[in-house]
Amino acid sequence: MKHLQNEVYYLKCKVIEIHPSYVIAEASNVAYRINFINASSLAEGEETVIYIFQEFRLELKNQINTNLYGFLTKEEIEIFHFLITLKGIGCKTAQTILSNDLYQLSTFISRKDNLSLSKLKGLNWTLANSLLLEVAQSKNIRNVFISLNQALQSRNSQNEVKVCSWNENEVINSLIDIGYEWDSIKKALDDLRAENLTFPDNNAVINKCLQTISQFRNLQ
Repeated sequence: MKHLQNEVYYLKCKVIEIHPSYVIAEASNVAYRINFINASSLAEGEETVIYIFQEFRLELKNQINTNLYGFLTKEEIEIFHFLITLKGIGCKTAQTILSNDLYQLSTFISRKDNLSLSKLKGLNWTLANSLLLEVAQSKNIRNVFISLNQALQSRNSQNEVKVCSWNENEVINSLIDIGYEWDSIKKALDDLRAENLTFPDNNAVINKCLQTISQFRNLQ
């Protein structure tokens, strides 16, 4: 199987549908299915800019399949581009790595913390070592991680949110695993954000979501 990839571009689009791992967005009367991490950070009907990576997969019998991967910031897509240049990391694995807490990811890299880095989703000891080695050799990507780390630190400080307290993607996956529907999960997370609460960890968020979903059902 051969992978063909294009240069980065972006879509000025309207979000039509939101799903756990992808969104449907419309631009110039064309609908696009875009693989997206933390898709619930978007809102249906929202006008936004999504940075796009387009992957062409050459399958058997020379059939070409296309996948779109979307990101909200230039830093994220630049890191995605960097990750897929590493041996053993394809588009899906790169997206899995970026579904980790990005402040945590960039902090472990800046500290050259192989052990902690290897425990993140999508990574193992070998990939973590390879990642740190390549970052050390590339001033450009090192600056991207530094910029991302500073931006996230500033954002967390402004919002007075505890850094690395919980990971939205992990919460969503956990709730789906125990049988809850995406629509209920999204409503619960939207309600949680509206309350602007701080949580110590994923379990606290999951418990709050379960309470909120139960309340929704009682009102029906």
